[in-house]
Amino acid sequence: AFNVRTLLQAGQQALLSKTFEERNMDICCVSEIRIPGNGSLTMNVPLSKKCFRLYYSGPCDGKGLYGVGIALSNSLVHLVHEFKAVSSRIAILELSSRPICSTIVSVYAPTNQASDIENEEFYDALNTTLQAIPRKNFLVLAGDFNAQFGPPEYRRETGRNTFGNQCANGTRLLNLAANHNLVAINTLFSHKKRHLTTWLSPDGKTRNQIDHIFINQRW
Repeated sequence: AFNVRTLLQAGQQALLSKTFEERNMDICCVSEIRIPGNGSLTMNVPLSKKCFRLYYSGPCDGKGLYGVGIALSNSLVHLVHEFKAVSSRIAILELSSRPICSTIVSVYAPTNQASDIENEEFYDALNTTLQAIPRKNFLVLAGDFNAQFGPPEYRRETGRNTFGNQCANGTRLLNLAANHNLVAINTLFSHKKRHLTTWLSPDGKTRNQIDHIFINQRW
């Protein structure tokens, strides 16, 4: 999962595809892409025959804000069964994988500075989206949630590798995960703090863990 800030600037799509190749990535949920409308486009890797397919759901209100997408390596595009652009904050991609189908949900949640109404509307929409996904599917929910879980403690929805102060969005996200039997797998593994954080403040001092990847607890 990766907040890319924008994919509208010249060279940004090529830079992103190059990053995917260098990191040996096949699937990535991207947020804040700002590409208007919805659909798919090809991102070519510079000086290479490789490419990635970006399925995106962007803003349609003319403001050019938000936007989410799911990027696939070209070798996986033939597995795409269906893409759904829910909103500029939620997108769904279903893959015809085996032995069971896989559903990937890419999100970009409002910040804690957003109004309670905006945050509640987002989580209501996400809850409705998850309810419509067949329970038998392998589910991946990933993106920039702008949510902190706080200090490590015993709970089924996270591992022991969390830190910071739990915020209102963190509480909302934990409740959502509990309702859908999800676990934040990025909190299951022990790493240095700087490798667990996903956001660094402009002053280079404050670090937060606000991007997460969830899967079904049964897996």
